[in-house]
Amino acid sequence: MKKNILTQFIGISILVIVVIIGTGCNNNQKSNNARVLLSNSSAIENQEVKGEVDNDLLLSEQKEQYESNKIFHKSKQKQEKSLKVYKEKGIPVLMYHSIGFEPKNDLKVSKEKFEVQMKYLKDNGYTTLTMEELYKALNYAEEIPEKPVVLSFDDGYRDNYTEAYPALKRYDLKGTIFVITDLIDKSSAYLNSSQIKEMSDYGISIESHTVYHEELNLLSYDRQFKTLNRSKKDLEGITNKEIIAVAYPVGKYNEKAIKAVSEAGYKMAFTTKYGFAKKNSGIFTLSRIRINGSDSMETFKAKLGA
Repeated sequence: MKKNILTQFIGISILVIVVIIGTGCNNNQKSNNARVLLSNSSAIENQEVKGEVDNDLLLSEQKEQYESNKIFHKSKQKQEKSLKVYKEKGIPVLMYHSIGFEPKNDLKVSKEKFEVQMKYLKDNGYTTLTMEELYKALNYAEEIPEKPVVLSFDDGYRDNYTEAYPALKRYDLKGTIFVITDLIDKSSAYLNSSQIKEMSDYGISIESHTVYHEELNLLSYDRQFKTLNRSKKDLEGITNKEIIAVAYPVGKYNEKAIKAVSEAGYKMAFTTKYGFAKKNSGIFTLSRIRINGSDSMETFKAKLGA
């Protein structure tokens, strides 16, 4: 009887052990499965987050590209509109003479009025062009900046150096002086060689106004060519730069003068005819806009086409 009881006890103990071991294995498996599920869940979640991040970056980049394209096209349209406007109406070439005051002399613009005019150009985004830059702008439309203007001074008065030149430097503007070469170094009222060289080195365009300020339409072709050729060479000797433009004295010229200008090696010539400079008006018959001493600021703005 005791033996049977012992046998039954041992059997029950073994069964309990087997159940415990089985339960432990199942728990381990469940734990492992749970870890696998947790790991997979984290991976899936990370992929979803990464996908959201990638989408956000893509959208951000697309938005940035879109805005960039908008700015580019807007700038391009504005530039094209500006090019079209100035190609059609031309470029204002302002014509000054002396900078100083003299009663009832409209060729003289007071230094105070000139200062205000230069400040207006600077403050309102105008780009002053040299003669070389103007030549490129007239011949190659893509070279035209927004709101271009040329500042030209006829005859080569001394006050172009003492009054105009300092104002141009103050406002970082460019200018062109058409010089009567026979007067260089001969009169205190006109420029000397060192002043011409200094301004040329700074970036002021020095160009021809003939030797003696002759009215070219009254001269023979030979005399036209001689004065144009000599003044060009005289100025090139002082500046060590190519002289590419001439302003006809008193605005007078004829067909022979145009031929002489071309044969002497000039690229452009200017009249006193009122208007904007346009290539289709003739590269050797370009118009200018006279600035008078009596001009108000409103008149000055109107002459710019503002």
